[in-house]
Amino acid sequence: MKNLHTSTIWPVQAPCQIAYRDPLAGYFWLRPYVDLNLRGKIWGIALCGQVFRLIHEQDGDFETVKDICDAKSRAKIPSTAVLDLANRYLREFNLTVELLTQLGIKAEPWRNGWYWSNEEKDDATGTIMEMAKGRVELVPKTNCANVRLASNYIVKKPEVIDFALAYLRNGHLEISTDWRPELKDCLWGIHVCKGYRCMKLTYEPEKMLLHDAVAYGKSLSTEALTIGLPDKTHVEEVGKQKDAINDAFVKLSAYGVNVDLLAMRDIFWLTKTFERDGFVTYGNRFIREGELCLCRLFAKNTGNTPVI
Repeated sequence: MKNLHTSTIWPVQAPCQIAYRDPLAGYFWLRPYVDLNLRGKIWGIALCGQVFRLIHEQDGDFETVKDICDAKSRAKIPSTAVLDLANRYLREFNLTVELLTQLGIKAEPWRNGWYWSNEEKDDATGTIMEMAKGRVELVPKTNCANVRLASNYIVKKPEVIDFALAYLRNGHLEISTDWRPELKDCLWGIHVCKGYRCMKLTYEPEKMLLHDAVAYGKSLSTEALTIGLPDKTHVEEVGKQKDAINDAFVKLSAYGVNVDLLAMRDIFWLTKTFERDGFVTYGNRFIREGELCLCRLFAKNTGNTPVI
């Protein structure tokens, strides 16, 4: 996956996910990216269905810490098995902490010391794990150790991409307002202009000449689907939504989708808005026909566009 980000959306180190907490119900939903628009809802980092809180609790002896919990989110001192899961992904977790810290979100890496498990052998003996090495030992409950809460109170919440997605299947585009991971390999573009006109997720690999791009689009078109260059007005419309489009692209990239972000400044693409011996692109810039230029294809069904 490309290392892409925008000012508000940052993918995280796999296999970690960011756990956002519902402020009323207390449950978590997971995303493979940091959304700074929701920074106030970020509670933890998730690994394989377990959410670990961003920060530690006050350490202490077992009797002092055993009842520490977050009842609303069903978070408590984890079992040895859950601590072992954290140990297996220690590096990825700590890299995610580094990213959150860089983004101004308070988060703490795992410490090298011992952590309490919620498991007891008897009235006097508890279980601890050394996070750096993954060693488990039985110790007197009077020992002092670190505490980090964990929870599996997770719900599935639909991903919001903010643009309708265009899946190329059976020779035509199918539009869905939801992210459909099972159709990831069919995802062609996003709907950005009126009339179900969709923009491809990526540029063509090489810059192209105008007449070559026109011929290329025609070669890809079918009776059910027209693929070709956008009008200048379409590129201008994309420019107005550039930040939102890039945020959507970064979200998709976090799920492993191949995307190319839009240029941060001017968007100089091939268009089919002809003028004299060239074409007009973003910002009314005139480019001569023989000049190589970026090519981003647009598509539109020739008939009704099915919505899935």
